[in-house]
Amino acid sequence: MTKPTLRRTEIANLLSCSAYEGGDSEAAAFGSLVHKLIHAYWLEGGLLDVGAMLSEPFGVSPDRFDEARDLLARFIDQHDTAPPDLIEHKMTVETRHAFITGTSDAIHLVGEDTAVVTDWKTAWAIGDASFQLKTYAALLVHTRPALTTVHGRADHIRLNDGVVEYGPWSGEELREWFEREIVRHVPALLAARATPEPTGGAACAYCRKRLTCALSVAPARDAPETAE
Repeated sequence: MTKPTLRRTEIANLLSCSAYEGGDSEAAAFGSLVHKLIHAYWLEGGLLDVGAMLSEPFGVSPDRFDEARDLLARFIDQHDTAPPDLIEHKMTVETRHAFITGTSDAIHLVGEDTAVVTDWKTAWAIGDASFQLKTYAALLVHTRPALTTVHGRADHIRLNDGVVEYGPWSGEELREWFEREIVRHVPALLAARATPEPTGGAACAYCRKRLTCALSVAPARDAPETAE
């Protein structure tokens, strides 16, 4: 029997509310578009045909294409350095009950034993990215056992001082955290996914049912969908 797969995003949402359903907002689509532009810029060595990429269907209004171009230009100005060692890097760890996966925007390897895991943010507000980045860091040390130290970094590219540092974490700390906070919950998460029951929580802010669910927390009812 093939083991199921749990993505990092799904784990975070299931831990908050098993009935979470992601919304198809333009804000989320715009964030995805900017990420694709940044990834392509690094992968193609700066030789990026933005016009050709914007001609693809992204679920974003053409009225926001100039905004996407401006954000890419701002990003390039802010990051006039060597590209990351790993870009849009997918990591997979097999556990007893499931495969756990996550994809990091960028990873810089510093020597043989240290890494910096970065996630680019396109939202105006600075939120807590500790669970996201620590999960990526834990996946990384499982797939690269030689690493002894990992730093996390949330880079809010719209802001002048938008870099938020997390960690550093030791490899041992990350392995213990991964077992305690994720692996031991996998059976319950799989059960919750099979028979979802709404509980309300942080995920309400981006759930498509937040306006109709009786358990949606009050602030989420008024929150815009800004999953960028």
